[in-house]
Amino acid sequence: MECVSFNSLPLSAIQPAYAAYEADTLVEPQVTRLAQLLFAAEEKRIRAALGRLAGYDDAGAQDELAAALALSPGYADASALRGMLALREMRFSEAADYFCTARRVEAKTGILIRRLSPTFRVLLRVSRFQFFPVYPDFYGVSMMLAVALWKVGKNEEALRVLRELANLVGWRDEMRVLAGEIYLAAGSFEAAQEVLSAGDHPSRDDLDLARHILRALAELALGAHHDAAITLKGDSAYVRERNPYLTTLVKFLYSHALEEDGLPVLALMESCSLRLKCVLNPELRNYILWREARLKKLLHSMTGEQLLKASEFRWMVAGEKITEQSVQEVMPPQPKVPRLMGASPPRTDHERMRRLDELFHKAREDAAKADADEAEAREQKAAPVPEFDPSRKYDWSISQSGDREICYYDYRGMRDPPEALTAGEKRLKQIEEIAIIGGGIVLLLFFIRACF
Repeated sequence: MECVSFNSLPLSAIQPAYAAYEADTLVEPQVTRLAQLLFAAEEKRIRAALGRLAGYDDAGAQDELAAALALSPGYADASALRGMLALREMRFSEAADYFCTARRVEAKTGILIRRLSPTFRVLLRVSRFQFFPVYPDFYGVSMMLAVALWKVGKNEEALRVLRELANLVGWRDEMRVLAGEIYLAAGSFEAAQEVLSAGDHPSRDDLDLARHILRALAELALGAHHDAAITLKGDSAYVRERNPYLTTLVKFLYSHALEEDGLPVLALMESCSLRLKCVLNPELRNYILWREARLKKLLHSMTGEQLLKASEFRWMVAGEKITEQSVQEVMPPQPKVPRLMGASPPRTDHERMRRLDELFHKAREDAAKADADEAEAREQKAAPVPEFDPSRKYDWSISQSGDREICYYDYRGMRDPPEALTAGEKRLKQIEEIAIIGGGIVLLLFFIRACF
């Protein structure tokens, strides 16, 4: 899939390492040992499978889950875990079948899993930029089902799952990001822009950045370069906060949108402050350096009036056509007056170009303070500008395992168990109730006999 019109580089980013709970994340299950003794045979298999997963023994977990499904075909919890393991191994059709079985509201999917392992969760890749945590419940299984259907090319079915889920819980950011990716992959840029623009809010977490990037990609594909720049302008100020890989990508796309909008001066200033070490795609790094050299050559050939039209003044008029009158208001012509011997010459177009060049140097110096090593590499005049062919297809994927990293599980999730009880706990509760009632009857009979 071509992400944007200027070339065909895949754009992606990884999550930085994040703080986990303490080493005791494998907390004890919330189900008592007495209740576990009353588990049905298939529930005991689920408990064994979770133990295998805690030791990252996927093959052993597969065997336990297969045995659970043999004992109870269609068992929701076993189907959910089996589908997750199939998704990890990129067996998408098989995963979708298991998720369809597990995705039943009345089955209360995942109650046993969440009570036996309260911190267990799945990190699901909902876009090329974002992993999002989901839990073994109806919502999490629905999200994994949508990803599985998308990966096998069943886009309409995947979107149908998301719409059904939205009818129950409303549209959430991670659902919009996934829907936007599906629309972009299918080339439905108008639909992608619509779903990613709805419900916008001012918070700037990583998920918001991913949503804004995808929205900007849709707008770039539609030729709405100014809209894409507006979409990314606020987020570009946060380039040194949050996920550095994601925010660097925001700033790069913002720079590209400015260039396509006819603002090469601003585009170059933004590009010069990029942190190249946070650009994971090596071909994209080469492209950025090649593009900066091309922009510098372009700016050196421009007159002062052309530079003015390509910089902040053009941005302020929000894409309106610049008239000769508006240019004269900002840059009036210098009156031709006789100059005395030794007097300073009036400012010319070349003087204005020199001042703009000083702005570029200042931007470079600011970047050097934060990233001295990278700025030094950029300033090495002996280093040749890398060659780059924007018409060629560059195939490169990122993340630790590239596109093969669809989901993985860890134990840094929720600690509060679900309120619903497992079948074993219900049996124990019934036994306790019967015991209390029986004990009361015995005490009553004893009291009656003692009195009479």
